[in-house]
Amino acid sequence: MQADLVSKDIFSVQLIRTTEKTTIALTTDIGQRHIDFIDIFNDEQSQHSERLEKINLINKEVVGMRASTDNNSSITFQYHLWLEEGIAIKNIVFPLRGFQMMVDAALDRFNS
Repeated sequence: MQADLVSKDIFSVQLIRTTEKTTIALTTDIGQRHIDFIDIFNDEQSQHSERLEKINLINKEVVGMRASTDNNSSITFQYHLWLEEGIAIKNIVFPLRGFQMMVDAALDRFNS
């Protein structure tokens, strides 16, 4: 039995609330080659240099996602799910759960 494929067109921007504190945005790139999972964490407690240190450690030690920051007080986590010939909904849900676990683990480890 073949899984129903999800249309790439539905992902302009979709927000999924995963916990009370977390909302993940799902977007596609312009060419709709991949779905981006994006989670933004507000880190007002840390100075910019401390945030950069955390981000460098996260990017070094957590495989599969990228962390970044700007001059504001946030850390952005991002994961790309590549699309080839369409994708089944379960193949979005499982990586989404994995991404959330990676973000939670990174915050637990590097935010204490």
